[in-house]
Amino acid sequence: MTGGTMIDSILLMLHGIKDMEAWSKALFPHLTKGDRRLYLVAAEITLLSGGLGRVMQYLGRALHKFGLNPIFVEPHYLRKIIRVPEDQLKDYPNCPYKIFNGTARIEVPLDYTQLPLPLYLQRVPDLDFTITMQGRREDPCLPSGKR
Repeated sequence: MTGGTMIDSILLMLHGIKDMEAWSKALFPHLTKGDRRLYLVAAEITLLSGGLGRVMQYLGRALHKFGLNPIFVEPHYLRKIIRVPEDQLKDYPNCPYKIFNGTARIEVPLDYTQLPLPLYLQRVPDLDFTITMQGRREDPCLPSGKR
């Protein structure tokens, strides 16, 4: 069995737990029985815009070392925000934007295949569904010359 929450936490931080799978079976018996899945849902996992994506990826790797089967769930965003000088707005005529201190924040299409990822993702999602906003589905905007 385990040595208690505090001892287990210290051993885990110091890599003092030799058999992580056996330890996780004692600590998480219901999660390790059979073919159970653990769903991790977050607003950012693959985008790596801030720290949340990296935290979720590291958490998934750690859970996998414990012998668990984490499944990541995140929204499939159509656009991302880029920052360009205000005088370059003409290159993105159909994209929504906001200007702040001479810099335009423009919503441009997001291509997941171009993201620098430390994870190997499937090319096709397991599940795809549509969410409508204000009664309509939004289409991605494209920079001029790329339609």
